[in-house]
Amino acid sequence: MLRKACSSFVHQQLDEQRHNPRQLWRTVLALLHPGQRWNWYDGEDTDQLAISLGQFFTDKLISVKHAVEAGLQSMSFGAAICPPHQSVNSVMSEFAPVSIAEVERLIHVMPAKTSPLDIIPISLLKVQD
Repeated sequence: MLRKACSSFVHQQLDEQRHNPRQLWRTVLALLHPGQRWNWYDGEDTDQLAISLGQFFTDKLISVKHAVEAGLQSMSFGAAICPPHQSVNSVMSEFAPVSIAEVERLIHVMPAKTSPLDIIPISLLKVQD
């Protein structure tokens, strides 16, 4: 009897959200993990996470630069378009703090185009808001 009541409750919860994929996903997560409200960074050294994140994007930009350079140089007119490497005189070492709401807003308004170098597709990021 308890199993039937539990099954009925789960079916009802899922049925109520069947037309709203985002809310359906949240309902599934809540049913699978009741009482679990955690952040992915709980228990982590957030300073180190910030440094790692900054390094990730620096490496990503370098990778994109090299991919573009290689693509341009493979073309017959590559040398004319792609000038020789120049050393960087300044480096961004400080960033202004941003709020979670600002990051969510930026993700929401950005186009759903994904680069082959992206680890997470933009469409997946947009679903998670």
